[in-house]
Amino acid sequence: MRLNYNQQLQQTMRLSPRMLQSINLIAMPIEDLREHIYEEAEKNPAIEILQDSVRSPSADSSSPHAGSSADSDAWQAFLENTPAATESLQEHLLAQLSLLHLTEDQQRIGERIIQNLNARGYHNAPPESLLTVDDPLSLLNEMLHIVRCLEPQGTACTDLRESLFVQAELKIDAEKQNSAFLSEQERKERQLALLILKSHFDILSKKRNTLMCKALNERDVPCSQEEFDGALAFIRTLDPFPARRFSEAGTSIQFAVPEIAVRRANERESGGTKSVFIIEFIRRGLPEIVISPVYKELTEQNTDTRSRQFAHNAVREAQSFIENIRLRSQALYAAVKAIVRYQYDFFDKGPGNLRPLRMKDIAEEIGVHETTVSRIANGKYLQCEWGVFEIKHFFTTALEKQETPDTEASTENDALTQTETKHSKTEKTSDSSRVSQEAVKYRLRELIEQNKKEGGKKLSDSKLAELLAKEGITIARRTVAKYRSELNIESSFDRL
Repeated sequence: MRLNYNQQLQQTMRLSPRMLQSINLIAMPIEDLREHIYEEAEKNPAIEILQDSVRSPSADSSSPHAGSSADSDAWQAFLENTPAATESLQEHLLAQLSLLHLTEDQQRIGERIIQNLNARGYHNAPPESLLTVDDPLSLLNEMLHIVRCLEPQGTACTDLRESLFVQAELKIDAEKQNSAFLSEQERKERQLALLILKSHFDILSKKRNTLMCKALNERDVPCSQEEFDGALAFIRTLDPFPARRFSEAGTSIQFAVPEIAVRRANERESGGTKSVFIIEFIRRGLPEIVISPVYKELTEQNTDTRSRQFAHNAVREAQSFIENIRLRSQALYAAVKAIVRYQYDFFDKGPGNLRPLRMKDIAEEIGVHETTVSRIANGKYLQCEWGVFEIKHFFTTALEKQETPDTEASTENDALTQTETKHSKTEKTSDSSRVSQEAVKYRLRELIEQNKKEGGKKLSDSKLAELLAKEGITIARRTVAKYRSELNIESSFDRL
């Protein structure tokens, strides 16, 4: 066997550990960054956490009853803003099951049924597979009924149809036991609802009441439109997702935590200039960290070489970590500052005034790569007087807008702006002939809500397209239908 040796020259690009850390920190949402800071502080003794307003609401007292009234108020605010511990569906059902007087076999099968449920409350595996060779099928059916009767009713089912059917049966049985007065018409409607859920569930996909009633009659189930409407109204009182208010086992609810705020400056801060905005970091978001003075001293003392080298490496890594967090804040601030300038009308007038904006525009403005802006925008939230928004909400594609007398007049009245934290007056860079998709959706919602208040004839997608065209926004009917669907608004036929 012959061995050959070849020389090859090639260029490769590798990111330094510091650069990789910087990229990862920029991409982290504030809650992930908070946990990462604590992890780094545990690994690196040179990182010292001075204070954390979230984890240490009262720095001067360890008891909520000690200290000044300000400390007490801070502690109370901390308790009120702490999310409650979430309970899983399994925990909720098992707690109820433990209160029942059951035999050992019933308890065992009941627990297996509950542990077999997924996040929607349906079976993961066929319930028959939960039985042993010696367990009778009657025991399974008995425990399925018991679990389905627990709160929330309708869990431990195979699918949506069975869940609704079980809920309907339990609700009708409860009305009978409570001797609820029902007219003959209402009794017929409830029986029809049971029949639909048991044997004709597929007709509910047609959406229009008239079509569903017609389909039912074609299947030799005679019913009037009034009876069908009553049955459908009863079905709508049932919960299609009985387990939705519970978290999955081992998971917790993720909250949108704003990291940066944009507020309108007061008269003193603005110097008398109108519509000036101030950008501020929400300081309660992250813990304050510094380099440990003890480790600083160790790097300067004449200790043994090994200890001094360890302290030197720890301090150097701590300095790099703190510097990367500072750069992250600097990049986030610069991006938000540019967004406020581009989207001034949004912050000044409201959500309906969002302008088309690309990440590329902000990247060129602040002198970074477009991917860096993408990392900044995803998972980070901004708070302003109009609500809390993910930063990527301000990036939206453009639609062409035709010039009309109304839009020309509004364009002439658009004010030039300045934004604070040393923002200077700048001309608007958005073209008045373009409008963002989000602004179109906002206007679409306004038209539908206005029509609903006036009580007029429901606006079809074609009519909505005509109204938008009169305002200079020309889009196809199918585009209106798409935007309406994204806004979770039903068609004119199904709209209440």
